Amino acid sequence: MSSTELLYGGIGSPPYPNPERGRASSSSSSSSSSTFHGLKRCSNMRELKQYHSQIIRLGLSADNNASSRLIKFCALSKNGDFSYALKLFDTIPHPDAFLYNLIFKGYLLQVSPSSPLPRHHRITLLLYSHMLQHSASPPNSFTFPSLARACGLSNNVGAAKQIHAHLFKFGFGADACCSNNLIHMYVSLGKLREARRVFDAMPRRDSVSCVFLVIASMDEDRKMILQ
Repeated sequence: MSSTELLYGGIGSPPYPNPERGRASSSSSSSSSSTFHGLKRCSNMRELKQYHSQIIRLGLSADNNASSRLIKFCALSKNGDFSYALKLFDTIPHPDAFLYNLIFKGYLLQVSPSSPLPRHHRITLLLYSHMLQHSASPPNSFTFPSLARACGLSNNVGAAKQIHAHLFKFGFGADACCSNNLIHMYVSLGKLREARRVFDAMPRRDSVSCVFLVIASMDEDRKMILQ
């Protein structure tokens, strides 16, 4: 599976079977314990590739738990290698939500003010579409912040509305962190009315929600004055 092979025709929402995590129980052998412990102290790609070789020898290359430890370093560490994370991800038979979330975050970490790379935003949404179609593990509350950011960065209003709908579909409409990310997403897209609706529907609002709306309202007032 390669993210470049995905076809984006809107974000699907197929029914889900009971999730089959695919996370094999960790081996009780001293070798696997030593390998996992060593991965926590991994500081560069040379060390990580050595641990990767050990994981293959232990027969854990298809284990989501083992793979997630490798991918987390490659995708999120400043000393990692995101291309290596993608290669690892593409070899996993049944990636779960945790693994998808790592790749979503990894794609967005490739974005910088000097190199926006809109392609990464789009691929994040493509991969989410693939997750919905092919993964037995549904999205969780940690999935949507990355997707909301991808929509805001790519200026994709259509995808933003679908992500908003899916957040409620999967039961995270009352999650404060997810709601704050929706507000920020709509503010980034210049959709203050939608941002306000999310804010008004929140069961409990926090300072982050208020700050987003205040800043957005001030910016809108400034634009009106300059017109």
